Amino acid sequence: SFTYHSAGANSFTWGPNTPGLTTYTSPVTVASPTITSVYSVVGGSLGCNSPTETTTITVNPIPTVSVTPSQTAVCIGNSATLKTSGTANSFTWMPFTFLNTQNGEEVITTPPTNITYTVTGSLNNCTNTAIASVDVLPLPTPKIKTSKSELCAGETLTLTGTGGEFYKWYGPNNVYLEGQSVSLNLGSYHYAGQYSLVATDSNACVNSTLTNIIIHPLPEGSLIGSQMEACVPFCSDFSFYSASNSASIITASWELNKKKFNADFSYCFDKAGDHVVTGRFKDGNTGCLNTQTFVIHARPKPQADFTWLPEKPIENLDEVLFYNNTPGENQTHWNWYFTDNKGYRSQNENTSYLFKNAGLYPVAYIVKNNFGCVDSVVKIVTIEPDFSVYVPNTFTPNDDDLNERFLPIVRGTKQYSFAIFNRWGEKLFETTDPKSGWDGYHNGVICKTDVYVWVIRLSTV
Repeated sequence: SFTYHSAGANSFTWGPNTPGLTTYTSPVTVASPTITSVYSVVGGSLGCNSPTETTTITVNPIPTVSVTPSQTAVCIGNSATLKTSGTANSFTWMPFTFLNTQNGEEVITTPPTNITYTVTGSLNNCTNTAIASVDVLPLPTPKIKTSKSELCAGETLTLTGTGGEFYKWYGPNNVYLEGQSVSLNLGSYHYAGQYSLVATDSNACVNSTLTNIIIHPLPEGSLIGSQMEACVPFCSDFSFYSASNSASIITASWELNKKKFNADFSYCFDKAGDHVVTGRFKDGNTGCLNTQTFVIHARPKPQADFTWLPEKPIENLDEVLFYNNTPGENQTHWNWYFTDNKGYRSQNENTSYLFKNAGLYPVAYIVKNNFGCVDSVVKIVTIEPDFSVYVPNTFTPNDDDLNERFLPIVRGTKQYSFAIFNRWGEKLFETTDPKSGWDGYHNGVICKTDVYVWVIRLSTV
């Protein structure tokens, strides 16, 4: 509405049929003008009228204002974005609480409780308002249940979550799992530390909680033996040395080749191969159990053996060929020892040797394999004498201790017979002993000096 003022006028007449007028006298009221209109008025006093006065009323439209979203819900601690639209060109938000700004088309709010905001939009000094509501949803309250809070390395940890609809787990060593109940094998103590459960409820609100998992390392140590690798047969003493900081490791048992021992022990190995020792022991402080295996290398010993050809060599004639007859492979060193030639030695796998004289000769043979294991064997080689016969043409049985017997010298014979005959064919002496000769007597009487006939029959077989 508006009022017309004029000095000295005490009556007013407004133009008829003017839009918005409710009265045509002073003052007049324009009711809710919606268009731009021209108004005229004449003032009068004492019968005199003033000139006609006119005025123009310009009507500005009320701006439109709306908020998107007009109603929303956020989880506590989260933010909501409110954005206006319409014809207004400036905006003011009330209340200002929890807003990032009081003015602007877009604001961000992080309310702790439900709240309603009013935004006033302005355009050409005309205003309009809109309302937006923000409901704050409570967060889920997740809880963690663990199979154990302290475990030994190698055990399985089971985690169960409650308080949500969906669950994610985060832990040390880049652990990530999904599900309400999850299991994890703790391969080492590197999995010790804090495990986080992130729970999401049906409203998509998220909350988390933590639990701490302690992982004790398994007790470890070394098996020390007086001989961890040797040639069979051998015996070894064994002791366990702890590598743990715990001073209370209790060895439950040792097992070797199905035999059990307590504490330190001794064992003798007579079979070649890798023998596994299993130790089971317990940490007295944490209760953690561990099993370790250790390997004892029992190396095979070669069984030295050899043969030779010919089997019955002749002295200073047959070169004897010696052949390695040791079974198995991986032989690396060979040594032959011959005692008749100042300890002559050969280091070939196979060798040869010429014996100069008949007799019985021990030959030693030593074999070593790639494990350093050694074996030896000694065999007697019989050297046969060379076949020969020497018969003297005279002898003098005169008791001077020189040439008292007529004795042929033979070598290399197996069968032998020797006989003496006089010139009339009478047999005077006979023997089969190569060492027995004729003393010149027959029937207890010395024979005369004469020429006698001898006959020798012999064989080398």
